[in-house]
Amino acid sequence: MQNGTRYYGRSGFELDADGKAFNVPLFSVQAQPSSTATAHAATSSRSAASASEEPQQWYYFDNHGRSHKVGEPSGEEQKIVSITFGYTADGTLRPILFQDVLWPEHLVSATESELLAARKADDAAYAPRDHGVISARLYDERGNVVFRANVPLDFFFIRSGMRAKIEKPFITIDLPAINAYRLELSGWDARLTSTFDIRTFAADERLRSGDLLSQ
Repeated sequence: MQNGTRYYGRSGFELDADGKAFNVPLFSVQAQPSSTATAHAATSSRSAASASEEPQQWYYFDNHGRSHKVGEPSGEEQKIVSITFGYTADGTLRPILFQDVLWPEHLVSATESELLAARKADDAAYAPRDHGVISARLYDERGNVVFRANVPLDFFFIRSGMRAKIEKPFITIDLPAINAYRLELSGWDARLTSTFDIRTFAADERLRSGDLLSQ
């Protein structure tokens, strides 16, 4: 919860300082917006005591700015695959989790120019960096790029005004569940450039089970 907004996501990271886990915001979830303030919780004529006895309904906003109830069909569901990579001590990315997910809306691919612009800005960042950007390109069997994404990789987290290091940085890449062949990743360091076979991921029970998350 931040500034009245509850964030909804699947991923989390651990801060060694207090051992607590925090969710990575994927999209915001808020109480039903009123006609005068879309980002505020809905009001009720019932007393606070009686209202607290019932489950609170949360909403999320899609790519078009429309609100939907969490858990109810949006009419734009899309099957996706969600792949999590851990950032290793030697500066590489290692796959640690593969999930099939029914996403409440269609994923929007970045353009090649958006990837190049983000890469140029990120490459110019000073070291040591608080965060970086991983460029992701998904290819089909003919070698055509079918999906692109700029994926943030954070090394520090601001909580209650204090800067804390993320001991196990990671990224989660959401990709459309299509007949794709390989995933290519690149970053500010040559060690981040790597290519992965999506079909190998899908067949790896260790990635699906989550057993690699603790390694």
